[in-house]
Amino acid sequence: MTAGPADAPAHGGARPGGDASGGPPPALAADHLCRRFRGLTAVGDVSLRVAPGARFGIIGPNGAGKTTLFNLLSGELRPTTGSVALFGRDITKLRPYRRVALGLGRTFQITRIFSDLTVQENLTLALHGLSRTKLSLLRPWRSYRGMTAEAAELAGRFGLAQRLRARASELSHGEVRELEVLLALALKPKVLLLDEPAAGLSPAERVDILALLKSLPAELTLVMIEHDIDVLRGVVDSAAVLHLGEVVAQGSMREIQNDARVRELYLGQPGTGGQARGISPETGGQP
Repeated sequence: MTAGPADAPAHGGARPGGDASGGPPPALAADHLCRRFRGLTAVGDVSLRVAPGARFGIIGPNGAGKTTLFNLLSGELRPTTGSVALFGRDITKLRPYRRVALGLGRTFQITRIFSDLTVQENLTLALHGLSRTKLSLLRPWRSYRGMTAEAAELAGRFGLAQRLRARASELSHGEVRELEVLLALALKPKVLLLDEPAAGLSPAERVDILALLKSLPAELTLVMIEHDIDVLRGVVDSAAVLHLGEVVAQGSMREIQNDARVRELYLGQPGTGGQARGISPETGGQP
């Protein structure tokens, strides 16, 4: 599957992450990724190219292999076969923290924050993770002054300025999801993987997370798993659909919504509705 203005063939003889046309490498590339758990194939022969600055979505029924694919891209899992490249560099064997240092960010379905710390403290620690003294934690809080200012600026840019002093445990579920995105942004990624950022949100909270995602820097490459099609089509340019670990459809969001196979996978019959919020045929207007 391919995404973005500089689409490249999904298969071919180029080196991992390379562009067979000789152009610049994609921001993120996977070649024939496969992950087996004993007799179960969770991801089977998935290839993708995501161009720099693209907004790309991945959807599919529960159990389709979406999060396993993300785990392969981020290094949480090693592929059985296949390779992953970041801006042309093969990162298949690198541990997650090495991929983060190269510019690959990630959020998770399960909340991963320090609930007893404030929003500012959470963001400051994330920023501290980029410093050479990141393992030196037994130091006065005042020594983090530069990072706390940067944390406040980051929260202000993305709508959490009024919650800087609040403990993470006091945040609403929607605010926690926003904080998770900011924690990933604090690591200054070039490519950001978002795993269901709108999961469990109320309608009002979905509006807030959508506004945050749409305000992300244009140069940031975004790959997002999301069941809420309304949120997804408000952010991404194109998407791929996974089923039983394989890509069964890809294209613009309008094409995805009009794909009879996609609706059949979500509903069990062709033609209407679906497990993903908003899966229905597009008949007109803007996607």
